[in-house]
Amino acid sequence: MTIKIISWNILHIVHEFNYVEKDSLVINEYPNELARMEKILEVINNEIINNEEIIVNLQEVPGDYLEKLISSYKENIYFYTYSRIPTLKTLMTVPYKNMKESLVSIVKVNQKVLGQTFIDFYKGKAALILKFASYELYNVHLPIKYDKVIKIEHNAIIVGDFNCNQFNALKIFHNCAACENYENTHIIKKNNQIILSALDHILYKGIKIKKIAHVEKSNLSDHYPIYTYIYE
Repeated sequence: MTIKIISWNILHIVHEFNYVEKDSLVINEYPNELARMEKILEVINNEIINNEEIIVNLQEVPGDYLEKLISSYKENIYFYTYSRIPTLKTLMTVPYKNMKESLVSIVKVNQKVLGQTFIDFYKGKAALILKFASYELYNVHLPIKYDKVIKIEHNAIIVGDFNCNQFNALKIFHNCAACENYENTHIIKKNNQIILSALDHILYKGIKIKKIAHVEKSNLSDHYPIYTYIYE
């Protein structure tokens, strides 16, 4: 059986307002956050409908999105909500009713999730870990310039926003391998220049996996979705 594994930082828009508002490609394309939210939820739903087995891993999920995802996927959704709540640095209308931020994994597979835990790196970054019978899945959002080693003890797939290049991601998860990705996953505009980088990765240990990661171009977030397939 083939399982599609997707990772996507969907962007808590408060971070965009706080750091790159005037240059934001996302805000310029979607000045209405509700419209962006509905479009993202539509993309996620289409992926789940069109794949027999799939795990969708999301980072920077705003509270309003999480509530809708829970309503749609109920027992198939797993999440970890940070203690830190993003706040606006400027005087403007708050874009969400629920400003909290979470890691989310939506699981549609034949295997049962046997357990759930997390690693809290600090108030706004973490890893959500799901345990299956034959492997563990890590949905990660690492801090910038994170340099501690995380040793993976079991068969695993590690996906998410690593906030670093693949070389440094493999230094952190030093006993893992990486799916090759030949495209950038992060796009921002700064001083009228487009800056592209590869911050999102798919690593693995001891599992059968397609060793190439693919990127779906999208203007819905400052990160593109990245995906591959594992084989059971």
